[in-house]
Amino acid sequence: MANADYARVVQSIRNKCDSREFVVSDFLPGSDWTGTEFQPLYIACGQSKQQAGFFFGLIVWQLMMADTQPWFFLPVAKGEDEVLKMRYSRKQDG
Repeated sequence: MANADYARVVQSIRNKCDSREFVVSDFLPGSDWTGTEFQPLYIACGQSKQQAGFFFGLIVWQLMMADTQPWFFLPVAKGEDEVLKMRYSRKQDG
């Protein structure tokens, strides 16, 4: 995956998270990555939805861990054929 493509993915995730108090990782990119900044990630993972989802989840995790504002996380209930989803919530002051 080209560095510029990776940077676009990271920036898109940051933009989507900056204005929210909580996010569910699976909802950020949407279900169809065709023509989006996330498509190169899918291609880099051999066009495997599962592997691209895992890679995407690791990027989100890394960004949340590196953020200066603390985030909490909790696994989201999943269906039998779904991969793990995480809900990230900003720590509230007070």
